[in-house]
Amino acid sequence: MLLPGTIKKMLGIFRGKVTPVFIFISTVLGFWFGIMPGFSGLHLAIIAAVLIFNVNIGLFIISSAFGKLICLAAAPLLYHTGVVVHNGLWPLLLLLANTPIIGITNFDRYAVAGGLVIGPAVGAVAGIALVWLVIRFRTQMVKLERKSPAFKKWYSKWWVRILDRILIGKRTTDMESLFTVKKKAVRMPGLIIVVILFVLISVILPILADGLIREHTETALSWTNGAEVNIRQLRFSPLTGNVSMSNLAVTDPENPSHNKVYVETMAAQAGVFNLLKGDFVLRNVELTAVEFDVERDQPGRIFRRERDPEAVPEPPEEYKPITDYIADAEKIYEWFETLSKWLPEKPAEKTQPRQIPEKYLEYLNAVADMPASPRILARLVELRGVRLPAEIFGTSQITVKNASDAPHAARLPMQLKLKSDDTDAVVDAVWDYSVRENPPAVYGSFAGIDLSALAGETGTIGGLNFRQGTASGEFAGHLTAEYTDLTIEVKLSDLDAAGSQGGIFGFGSSDTTEIFSAIDEIEVLLHITGPTKRPSVSVDAEKFMEQIEAALTEAGKTQLRRKITDQLPDEFKDIEETEDIIEGFRGIFNR
Repeated sequence: MLLPGTIKKMLGIFRGKVTPVFIFISTVLGFWFGIMPGFSGLHLAIIAAVLIFNVNIGLFIISSAFGKLICLAAAPLLYHTGVVVHNGLWPLLLLLANTPIIGITNFDRYAVAGGLVIGPAVGAVAGIALVWLVIRFRTQMVKLERKSPAFKKWYSKWWVRILDRILIGKRTTDMESLFTVKKKAVRMPGLIIVVILFVLISVILPILADGLIREHTETALSWTNGAEVNIRQLRFSPLTGNVSMSNLAVTDPENPSHNKVYVETMAAQAGVFNLLKGDFVLRNVELTAVEFDVERDQPGRIFRRERDPEAVPEPPEEYKPITDYIADAEKIYEWFETLSKWLPEKPAEKTQPRQIPEKYLEYLNAVADMPASPRILARLVELRGVRLPAEIFGTSQITVKNASDAPHAARLPMQLKLKSDDTDAVVDAVWDYSVRENPPAVYGSFAGIDLSALAGETGTIGGLNFRQGTASGEFAGHLTAEYTDLTIEVKLSDLDAAGSQGGIFGFGSSDTTEIFSAIDEIEVLLHITGPTKRPSVSVDAEKFMEQIEAALTEAGKTQLRRKITDQLPDEFKDIEETEDIIEGFRGIFNR
């Protein structure tokens, strides 16, 4: 029959005439494959090597089975070896993590790092022993073939033929050729199969993207977010790197009945080379119809493990709560609380290994407690049609550069630019992760903030009711999800403000209104510090008062100029430079 013969030929491409060199290689790869726990990118690389090179498949499978038994029996040894590898051979782990295919391996698992070393070592010892036995065995077979007439009768036994098939491969007519034949290192049929498998995977992955891959993506994002993440549709092409998804709903861990963010559509271009390392380096990420704090159809599940909150230092006594300056301070606190959810967290100062596992199988799954390596890096993210809760921004466009799941490890400056579509408001901020500072320095600028719109949402600000005005300025300091320490230089221009609730600095409402009737522009130096969700504020009152005094002096000059001009004869009223007339009067009276 044709079918059995065809299958036999197809299976024949996986067999190679096993020379001592390939006996050793087959054994090493087999034990390495089996001792390494789980299934990872390194396992894929070993399988590819077995298919491409003339490795004996049978010997590889047997060695892998023995290796898996050793993996289960020596789990504590793998764990403790992995701890040593993490402490002393981390450059090797870093190199492998940046190698295509192999990089799709979680080397943070202690047992995986341990198997990386123990696997080849055990395989090498077993391979050397097996090569020695096979050479001795073959030598004896050659002698028997030459001198013993009973050899053929002995070799006809079934168990001898099975052993010969496993260790030697296809039977040769001349046993001496096993010591002289030179076998090609590369198995062309195996190489063709690897290429075909790669093409099949590239074809199958897009088919599975909206099923299995979407589910795994939802699970991974949910654990990262700490609460349920839902994706209605996912499209992915490994050949082009195109990624798209729709209806991304990210549950708020603090409020499971609402989504922290909802994105209608997302499209991105992922680097294919980086995908082979298990990294998502995205370019030209575009998100549309982004909404915050949207109610869910049903509450999302919580995935986050509870942690003891870190102690956040309180601001100095001279700093006052925002309630002392803003009538409806709770609105500001709501903004800060929302902002804190999107700010980077401060990483631990030191990394410590986890406690020794208490259960046996935990030795195989224990993960090193170390800074996360950046697996997701978005070079450019553009969010269009973002509906922000603050009226001063409204619908906006947000651009983010170098966004990462581990910015401290990526060591790239992360830039955020927010531009309102409804107003002139613009905010530009940079978190400088390129410098090893914990937390990273942040600096930037803002402009076009409508003070009347801000006052409409928060009420009076600092004893002033702004009817008109624009805020712009620069800021620098530190800003994380836990703590804020910022210095902000604010320039207020085109002012039209009236005193309210006692005015400013004890001047009273009427006096404050009169003062600001003469002020068109003023600068304020603010210091904001404390927990990000409820920070406190300090105002540089000395600098502020200096500007008010200067403005009042100028206002007095203007008023004096107006009175003198009104009292001048008609022939002098056409003189434009009334300042010269005022100086002349001063000279007359010696003032």
